[in-house]
Amino acid sequence: MLFRRFTSPEERFWTWFSANAPKLAAAPMGSPIWTRRITKVLKRYDQQLAWEIDASKKSPLDFVISADGSRQVAPAVERLVAAAPPIPGWRFVAFRQRSVEDVLLEVGGIQLDPRSLLFSAELSPRGTLALKFWVNGINDLSR
Repeated sequence: MLFRRFTSPEERFWTWFSANAPKLAAAPMGSPIWTRRITKVLKRYDQQLAWEIDASKKSPLDFVISADGSRQVAPAVERLVAAAPPIPGWRFVAFRQRSVEDVLLEVGGIQLDPRSLLFSAELSPRGTLALKFWVNGINDLSR
């Protein structure tokens, strides 16, 4: 008698990904063939999930799985990423990460880099929120 091993949806996804990881890493980023394949396999796991590969650094490549803003789908993202096996050259990330890398804010003719800002927030007895900002390099309020 043959016994069939039932696998979880997470295991099925990662089995496919593991088998294809070397080809994915070697493919040009944005390759339409791989984009369609990854999307198809991920949608079998959950129709609402989104993904991206962050190739901004050589290794490891970040494979980001996102709920695309849906709180209802967030547990599926967490389950899938938690089940990820170690695959050399890859890192698996739940949810898109915020980045302030190339963001500059201009206020009153002064350019502010978010990485140089500190702030505190205080709730007043009337329920209003007071924000205090400390900006590196700015000492004069008249600037």
